[in-house]
Amino acid sequence: MGFMDRFTKKKAATQLKEVGKVKVDKVVGEMPVVTASATASSISKTKHTNAYHVIIRPLVTEKAAHLQSMRQYAFVVARNANKIQIKQAVKDLYQVDPIAINVVNVQGKRLRFGKGQGKRSDFKKAIVTLPVGQNIIMHEGV
Repeated sequence: MGFMDRFTKKKAATQLKEVGKVKVDKVVGEMPVVTASATASSISKTKHTNAYHVIIRPLVTEKAAHLQSMRQYAFVVARNANKIQIKQAVKDLYQVDPIAINVVNVQGKRLRFGKGQGKRSDFKKAIVTLPVGQNIIMHEGV
């Protein structure tokens, strides 16, 4: 236990009090004692916030549009996301229940701009397969 931990734990307890989502009964030693009094609205906001950190954006390409006819949808996801987190994020955001998640790490392509060279960013792609009768509307109004 470091010297600075004494200050950060007390500071965290006061920040929890200020937010108002949880109630801190007392501070025992250096650890705050917290009772669970979070409201349903704060829990649902947390779910969606985490879901938006997992699923960055839908992947809009010709191949992804072709996959939609087979009930498969492509998303760019966080580099550290796993299949379980992706499945939960799709459930939270689109209210559908995926039957399969395939994940691909895509290497960025090398580019040239005149004499200069560069590289596109690496990203992780998730292909989500939905059961018959469920779909996600991505291109509404296009």
